[in-house]
Amino acid sequence: MRITVKNKTVKHNLELLKTLLQRSKEKKCKTWIEISTGEIRNQAPAKENKKCWKCFHIEFTTPSKKPLLTVCENSKNSAKVFHLKGWSPKARQVILETLDIINAKLGKSPQGLSSEDFFQKFASAQIVLLSNLKKNQLLIHDIWHKLDREGAEKILEGHPNGTYLFRKDQYTLLLEEEFFEHFDGTVHFCVTLTYLDKTGTVRDKTLVQRDKYLVIFNDNPNLVEPHFSSTHAVMHSIDSSLSHLLKPRKK
Repeated sequence: MRITVKNKTVKHNLELLKTLLQRSKEKKCKTWIEISTGEIRNQAPAKENKKCWKCFHIEFTTPSKKPLLTVCENSKNSAKVFHLKGWSPKARQVILETLDIINAKLGKSPQGLSSEDFFQKFASAQIVLLSNLKKNQLLIHDIWHKLDREGAEKILEGHPNGTYLFRKDQYTLLLEEEFFEHFDGTVHFCVTLTYLDKTGTVRDKTLVQRDKYLVIFNDNPNLVEPHFSSTHAVMHSIDSSLSHLLKPRKK
């Protein structure tokens, strides 16, 4: 399993939870969360810093038979519902992103995979910080759409030839997982380039980043296709008319 993140604190949180959840038979762990940064710790903070930290239980549950990682705030006699009152915007973003990443992986786990098997797999996951990738490859991470082929066609409709977008769907996510396992972590991501060619026909190309290079995937599992050192080079090779990028709308 491979997880890519942009935030150092989110990476820290995931690395810690990997260890804590694997150790716990009940998949429940007591933690402290810093309400200004969202950082998770497994030890109580010093007395002088206690105002900045809150104690929580992070636990694995199966509501409606759907696995989920949840957070409960500890009180003297019971656990209260987790809320974000008094948290800084940064801390809210970090802790929600941390939980969303794990729950997204849980939601995509194969049917029949037990919680024990999932957390064993999660414990060996590689957490990759995007800042460690090359700038021209980071560009793709910042601008891809969550779309299938049909959705991409609708967005491209009415645009001039040479318009393109990057997208991820279930196919690229599964391909990413398979390549990551097969190539011992040297494959960092897969993404589909969907574009209008010179005749106005919608076409797809799947791009794979392996080590420091981009590869155009042509159904060869060994990735022996030509390697390109930049996004510009690989796109020029696919279609030199590509000139107008469609970015996702900011939420």
